[in-house]
Amino acid sequence: MNLVQKTLAAIQTVDPANVEHAIMIAESFLVKYAGRRLGEPLYPEVLQEEVSEKDIHQLKTALVKLVEAHPLKDYATIAVFVLGKWEDRSVIPTLVEFMKLNFVKLTPGSQSMHAVWNAMNSLDSLGEDIFPWENGFKSGASNEFERNRQLAARYLEKKGLKCQ
Repeated sequence: MNLVQKTLAAIQTVDPANVEHAIMIAESFLVKYAGRRLGEPLYPEVLQEEVSEKDIHQLKTALVKLVEAHPLKDYATIAVFVLGKWEDRSVIPTLVEFMKLNFVKLTPGSQSMHAVWNAMNSLDSLGEDIFPWENGFKSGASNEFERNRQLAARYLEKKGLKCQ
């Protein structure tokens, strides 16, 4: 069993001891496959492995299924962060649903706030209009609870989703 297969198995079985590490290995494969456009792979063992378009598709599919099946788990938040790097708009519905499910549990400093923040960043990086432009830059800060809550609510409402 090669590293891609082991990573897929850990993600698909939601092995509690290994799922977060497997998600980060999946991110490293993405970085490697993307030709290091996103930076160096996080895990050196990934450099030793061959990775194909099919492998990347399977890893992305496994992460999407993980987020859809376990949207309120900490490891789903990590997967959402990785999915935002994929440059694949087909994951947007999964990210929107994830954000909606976590939005209803928002409190300052909560895991749900971290989850919503990651979804907002991932959606914005995929071209969705989340953060406003201010002084030539996209403006957003993870510690601005009320502002982020309002931005997330506005985005979800534009998508026709009730947030309250």
